[in-house]
Amino acid sequence: MMQQFAAAKARCPGGLVLFRMGDFYELFGDDAREAARLLDLTLTSRDKGPDAVPMAGFPHHQLDAQLVRLVAAGRHVAICEQIDGPASTDGKPSKGLLRREVTRIVTPGIAADESLLDPVRRNWLVALLPRALAGRDDGTVAVGIAWLDVAAGRFEAAVVDREDVADHLLRLEPAEVLCAEKDRDVVARLVQEAGRSCAVTARPDWWFEAATADAALARGLGGRRLEGLGFELPADRQALDVAGAIIAYLEENEPAAVARIETLAAWRPGHRMEIDEASRRSLELVRALGTGRREGSLAGVLDQTKTPMGGRRLGEWLAAPLVDKAAIDERLDAVAALVAEPLAAARLVELLTGIGDIERLTGRVVTGRAGPRDLERIGHATTILPDVAAACSGCCGMPSTRAPTSRPASRPRSARAARCSPATAASSAPASTPASTSCWSWPAAARPGSPAIRPSRSSAPASPR
Repeated sequence: MMQQFAAAKARCPGGLVLFRMGDFYELFGDDAREAARLLDLTLTSRDKGPDAVPMAGFPHHQLDAQLVRLVAAGRHVAICEQIDGPASTDGKPSKGLLRREVTRIVTPGIAADESLLDPVRRNWLVALLPRALAGRDDGTVAVGIAWLDVAAGRFEAAVVDREDVADHLLRLEPAEVLCAEKDRDVVARLVQEAGRSCAVTARPDWWFEAATADAALARGLGGRRLEGLGFELPADRQALDVAGAIIAYLEENEPAAVARIETLAAWRPGHRMEIDEASRRSLELVRALGTGRREGSLAGVLDQTKTPMGGRRLGEWLAAPLVDKAAIDERLDAVAALVAEPLAAARLVELLTGIGDIERLTGRVVTGRAGPRDLERIGHATTILPDVAAACSGCCGMPSTRAPTSRPASRPRSARAARCSPATAASSAPASTPASTSCWSWPAAARPGSPAIRPSRSSAPASPR
């Protein structure tokens, strides 16, 4: 049995192994000591004397609750389950050692279950690769950085200056940072400089080499050309290397999650406001300065969203505001359309309340861990989608059978603010605005004397609801 435990430890180096024994999950040796400290468990032992192996455990029905505590503490956890019992020659179960295998590995960065995650915060796995710039003698260091939300499949990468890493880490608030073995100390300092407290996981250096990374990206992205995704070689080489390492990390620990990734986006500065570390802390955009919690921050005050997806979207908007005028106007127009149609907005609130975290529920389906309750919630969401579309059509003008009509000339900014007031919405909204005019992208002839509004590459759905 201890050989099985040792094999499970080798499958998840540095992690805690939850070893299923009947109705309990047991831990042994150093794992038992650490789990006893983190989970307030009692240390025991099967043997007596100085060479006795420490043990600690908990009932199997407490697994989800204990996983939450272990992941919150930044630990990697391997769950080793009893697969079946040995069979005798006549096909009937016989006495003997049960076969056990690691069926699941959970780390802070790849956790995708709702019970393990903050509903209003994205769970980012970040990879960093610091390297001195070739041909430079001044010690300038560039850092390849990639970040992935496993539950949603959002995947981006970039190359940034070392001085900008702290700002990115504060914006993303990663749950886990991945790096090469030889960069462990450097990356740990980068995380510390950003004031973050998260797990730093080192993996073999060859994971971050170009050939290995390209092969991993080819497997994860279905062989898409990287240049077509917006990357420029050789300038973005480090970004691709860390993105490939993330794919390899998923293949090692959660292979099914790779299917959740649809594409890899090249992050570029200038599409969103870049807020430095000191300003982000003092403004308390998404975390209160004293407690580090959402309550008491700007996001906590403004958040009236009805779904977990909306809460996360609002936090992203506040942490990285738009800077493109067209995208800003597009978002304001969508808000104004909802304010001008209070009945339709109220209907949307009614429909979306209690809809559940569809983004993360679909992630459970992809990884094969969805239960009947998860499927029921997804089914409920799909049944109300036609009603959601109808409510949006009433206020935002989603595509319909009616021919599109140009939007009336817009008011000055002060008038736009006035029409966003519920008290003046009915009187200030133009009666001739057609229901079929899209609030996401108005026609080119929107404003006399001003350039046409163009969809922004950094644009997002218009309402955090």
